[in-house]
Amino acid sequence: MPARKRKRRERTHDWQEIQQATLWPEQEAYERLRPIVLFRETAAERAKETGASERTLHYQADQFERFGMASLFPKARAPAPDPGQRLPPEMCQVIVNLKAEYPGSSLRELSTICYVRFGRKLSHHTVQRVLAEGPKQTIMSRQYPPYAQIADPYQRRRAIVDLHAQGWSHTSISAYLQTPRTRVYEVLKRWATEGHAGLEDKPSSAPHRPARKVTMGAITEVRKLVVESPELPT
Repeated sequence: MPARKRKRRERTHDWQEIQQATLWPEQEAYERLRPIVLFRETAAERAKETGASERTLHYQADQFERFGMASLFPKARAPAPDPGQRLPPEMCQVIVNLKAEYPGSSLRELSTICYVRFGRKLSHHTVQRVLAEGPKQTIMSRQYPPYAQIADPYQRRRAIVDLHAQGWSHTSISAYLQTPRTRVYEVLKRWATEGHAGLEDKPSSAPHRPARKVTMGAITEVRKLVVESPELPT
């Protein structure tokens, strides 16, 4: 028996047309969520396009990430899963350990680090749930000591580059290594332009100042300055 021919429609992003073309409530629900879970459109943007509640879309997107397509069929949904269901245990452990190592890590930053390491972008809600309900931390030490405590100059700068490559933000690197943020920018700039050579100490290029002859006139001027400004150290 030949397959029934379906009337072809033009592709569209207009919600009203999409809604009219859906056949099942679950299909309509997925089309409503698809830009959020697939293209990372915000719930606020999608709420304006569809007229749905922003809070509801937030919740439904979170449920979709936890349960997948089953979230579109409430009656068929299984009991509440273990924390971080559908996430690899290693990923959950990394999230918990990173937060323990540097409590200042934001949900956005932890999501970015997971994307860099595992190629999977998580929503802030998922990261927050893993932190609240996930495994216990297994890390008991830091990746790197503070910047000033790393004896080798190359390794000090390499620590900044390594953390940046993992997905850490400039602000977090600065706070974690206890070094100014300007130094973080400087090291990353040198790395980008010079590679490993940029992490080595640079010879001082400042010209050597010739010794100047101290005259009685100069000594007199210094003494006058001290008298006029007694707060200056002598």
